[in-house]
Amino acid sequence: SKQNAKYINIDVSTSDGIMKGREMGLVPSGLVDVVFTTYPSQIVENLFDLNHKGRLLAMFRHPVQRLVSKFFYLRVAKWENNYEPSWNDISIETWARKIDRDRNFLVRTLAGKTVKEV
Repeated sequence: SKQNAKYINIDVSTSDGIMKGREMGLVPSGLVDVVFTTYPSQIVENLFDLNHKGRLLAMFRHPVQRLVSKFFYLRVAKWENNYEPSWNDISIETWARKIDRDRNFLVRTLAGKTVKEV
């Protein structure tokens, strides 16, 4: 039940949060079973060690499906910072060839690459 649930509130979706988790001994404490992050390399380097190993589960959306979804979503998503109504006037083929320069953040992170290296 939720009344007996216990939570640890450390935001490991940021570098600062990962470092806070390290300082607080998040993994060695044995109080966590699951850690979610988009920074797997930083998590491995800062939270786990030879005595406190982890397992990685990664889920990836097909890259073409992800980009098609991005194209159609950002044409209508007025609430998003990167809303692009101008994409309503072009085909997805034109967009893919001339406009989109997608740099998948998670793939870059897992490969240890920066934007300039991709």
